Amino acid sequence: MAKLVQALGGYTSRMDALRRATNAYSKHKATSRDRSLLKYIKEGPAFDIGHGQSLAYNPKDKQLWFTRSNGKAGQYGSAVKVSSKTLRPTKQVAYRLVNKQGAKLAVNSTLAFDRQGYAYFSSYSGQRSLRVYRGTMNDHGVHFKLMMQGLAYRPGQTHQSIAYNPHNDRLYFVSDDAISSVPVKKLRQRQATPKDVHASVFASQREFEGLSFTAAGQGYLILNRGAELMRIDIS
Repeated sequence: MAKLVQALGGYTSRMDALRRATNAYSKHKATSRDRSLLKYIKEGPAFDIGHGQSLAYNPKDKQLWFTRSNGKAGQYGSAVKVSSKTLRPTKQVAYRLVNKQGAKLAVNSTLAFDRQGYAYFSSYSGQRSLRVYRGTMNDHGVHFKLMMQGLAYRPGQTHQSIAYNPHNDRLYFVSDDAISSVPVKKLRQRQATPKDVHASVFASQREFEGLSFTAAGQGYLILNRGAELMRIDIS
């Protein structure tokens, strides 16, 4: 970090240059200035985890999990527990999703846990709507059920991630340039109304990739093109 800050002229406020450099590099348009910054980034080995946006923290048992899926209906995926100290997988549980009518679903590529330790994932349905599933994920198995109320209008075109805010007990659904949320309790009781749904649409022309919240409700948003972590305030 010290060498990186030195390359930025001693100003940590110029970190956006690093974001722009990674974006230019991904498009094979990196300048000599970009490359002078990128040499201070250590890149780990590539490994196959599927969609890669499901890493979530379970505050109930203090465990990290993500789901590994190829996105194809009816095929097995896996729930992977990760050590928070080494960031290495310590347990994998294979599972697939089939509803009561026998229809096969794709293993989820989004994941969030509430403060009671229940797991959630969401998926788009039809042309506009969004479905939400609730269940459990642990060393012994994976079980999900469809919540019988969802959103008639999803936040955007590309489904990116789901997040839970323990400070206001709301689920957040992230798409490119759009975030929607709804109270978990009302969704669970099938009592959510349109006025309970909050939505924000932005004009960043960037990909919103992932969202997480601290216990106090502070939000952190990951953006792509280029990579950047932002703090967000929830009103």
